[in-house]
Amino acid sequence: MELQNFANIYNAYKFQDVHDEVISLNLQLNMSEQRVKDLKAENKELIDRWMAYKGQEAEEMNKTLQGN
Repeated sequence: MELQNFANIYNAYKFQDVHDEVISLNLQLNMSEQRVKDLKAENKELIDRWMAYKGQEAEEMNKTLQGN
């Protein structure tokens, strides 16, 4: 009986360890997913700005060529 109680307590602690690990991994996953979302938004903003700059550059080039 004493051995069974010890085994139950041991299993409860092991279960808690696994449960804590799952919670920790879920937190890490959520943080990583948020980081990916943030980086995608930043990347889109940078590409949009770069495309606007290059578009303006192309317009200026076209004006210069049409002026000749």
